[in-house]
Amino acid sequence: MLGSPGLSLANNAYWGIPSRRWDANAWKRQSSSAEQLPVLMSLFGGEMSLLRSPLQPPSPGFSFELTERNAVLGRLLEGSPPPRPVKTGTTISGMVFRDGVVLGADTRATSGDIVADKMCAKIHRISDNMYCCGAGTAADTQKTTDLLASNLALFSLNSQRAPRVLMAASILQDTLYRYGGQIGAHLILGGVDYSGAHLYTVGPYGSVNKLPFVSMGSGSMAALGILEDRYKPDMETK
Repeated sequence: MLGSPGLSLANNAYWGIPSRRWDANAWKRQSSSAEQLPVLMSLFGGEMSLLRSPLQPPSPGFSFELTERNAVLGRLLEGSPPPRPVKTGTTISGMVFRDGVVLGADTRATSGDIVADKMCAKIHRISDNMYCCGAGTAADTQKTTDLLASNLALFSLNSQRAPRVLMAASILQDTLYRYGGQIGAHLILGGVDYSGAHLYTVGPYGSVNKLPFVSMGSGSMAALGILEDRYKPDMETK
């Protein structure tokens, strides 16, 4: 929600594992040592989950938890076809409701097949009444939103007024159109001003659209499916 934007809890990559019940004690007896049990495992009513909870903060430094998970899966599924990895990529989304705007984003930044940052901030503060989600090149989205925030801060100091969301969208449009798509920034701008709640998408070539809900990024298809199915105009907070 605007003012304290939330981050989605979806992982960028996961294994599509069919639901199956395991005898944890029997499997543990078959293991050579208790150390083979990965940190990722937790039991929920007999179901064994091999994924770390998204609410648990990541450990600092390099992480080899997925390597341990894949080794365990290889032993458990020996003789069966291996599960296919699914990569969802960056997902940013937003929607307008009765009292404001909700923005969400994942927190993973990748460099090819390497996770460069597990806690990347993809929701950028523009002003007290505006935030912006960015997908694409992390440096481009960061610099573009920083420049926008600086321009609007100068406007507020000179005019003693809060900036309008339409003004911010126009500045982003002019900036990105000037560079002809060389700035890899796919942005979702959301905010509230005296005229109500507004949600805009700004593409890397300067295209602007005003929508009630939107999702961008390489993982946006799944989010759009949920939004199109469940979104209703004039929704309330609860």
